[in-house]
Amino acid sequence: MDTVRAANLKWLRNISGTLVQLFRLRTFDVIAQSDYPMDAGESLNRNPLELRAFIDGVPALAWSALPDGSPEFFNQPFLDHSGLSPDEVYAEWKSKLHRDDVEEFEKWWGELQKFRKPGQTEVRFRRADGEYRWFQISSTPVHDGQGRLIRWYGMNIDIDDRKRAEQQLRQKEEDLRTAIHKRSKRAAHTFVGVNCGAIPASLIASELFGHEKGAFTGATQRRLGRFEAASGGTIFLDEVGDLPPDVQIALLRVLQEREIERIGCDKPIPVDVRVVAATHRDMEKLVSEGTFRQDLLYRLNVVPIEMPSLRERASDIPLLVEYFIARFGGNAGKEFRTIDIKTLKLLQDYEWPGNVRELQNVIERAVILSDSDAFAVEETWFKRERSEVLRPRVALSSVLLKQEKEMIEAALAESRGRVSGSAGAAAKLGLPTRTLDSKIKRLGIDKYRFKSI
Repeated sequence: MDTVRAANLKWLRNISGTLVQLFRLRTFDVIAQSDYPMDAGESLNRNPLELRAFIDGVPALAWSALPDGSPEFFNQPFLDHSGLSPDEVYAEWKSKLHRDDVEEFEKWWGELQKFRKPGQTEVRFRRADGEYRWFQISSTPVHDGQGRLIRWYGMNIDIDDRKRAEQQLRQKEEDLRTAIHKRSKRAAHTFVGVNCGAIPASLIASELFGHEKGAFTGATQRRLGRFEAASGGTIFLDEVGDLPPDVQIALLRVLQEREIERIGCDKPIPVDVRVVAATHRDMEKLVSEGTFRQDLLYRLNVVPIEMPSLRERASDIPLLVEYFIARFGGNAGKEFRTIDIKTLKLLQDYEWPGNVRELQNVIERAVILSDSDAFAVEETWFKRERSEVLRPRVALSSVLLKQEKEMIEAALAESRGRVSGSAGAAAKLGLPTRTLDSKIKRLGIDKYRFKSI
């Protein structure tokens, strides 16, 4: 049976050009590995043996189906992957689909046949050794000169590595939110997350500490705050650097006295909560500018964990871009086949002062505004954002900066360039070692020149 199908030279000539086109439509993270050039279809038509070798040699599972959807042809990689013989594959290939993907696949294939248009989906196929791997299926209809459907051509591309990477990224994101909590003695109690930068300044105190009925206009009933809700467990304060000054004072009291006061009530309420805080901002700079309390920073900075900024992890950007495109594209009902090369370079060259959140926002905006299947970002967005970032919000006194630099240099000279330890500059200045290192870097001080003094 396989020999008869392979002998159909007309079919082979038709599929060669279509396979080339399917390679051009592949997802942005998969690159064709064939030794043949992308315009090889025409020359291959002259030699049927070479043509069959080309189809069997493509690094994908190629196939075709008749207009009614019944299978017509499977190339050798398809047979090798499935472990089925040429005769078995026609009747049994669907048995290789993961049972959780069968319904979704049937729905997708039915829609393609109904509307007779190209499409893609992602499913898991079982390999001959029993392992399931993720594949992206691309299929396109072929019509004759009078518009009649004559055949479906398809290609299954192995995307298992990409899917695993996406899963690892999602898991890492979840771990950053709750792993600390789940692996602690507080795991049986509540974990409460608060994005301090997303709540209006006028509401943040009520949100965190609660309020009594009648405490302010609109307070029609008593409300418990997030700290009370997290009692016995963990509260995660994201973007803690955005807290207004009055709330910083209240938070300092919570950390020191382990009690809160609801708005409109002067009775202290004890709470047993572990506080985990995070921010993308330079906290030392906020302290220097007077917008964040130094004593609160010390209380929060008990066990500091520093994550490298996105600009220091440029190699992670392509993976993050793929993840966010898939996420926001799915929400918007859009499918992207390629990423503009210039765009990827822009994304990797940009400094990302807002880190991953800024990247996420840029990609979401591009997805929403896009009317093409090629993902691209406007270069002007980066120019505007660079200018906004570089514009200082608060001008610091040059006199204060100079005094701070002189004090640090004097302490470094006295400690012979040593920062940490009981005789180090940090101890002499009464600062944490990490804080002093940050100031040395920010002020451009060369601590090594003091070693010879």
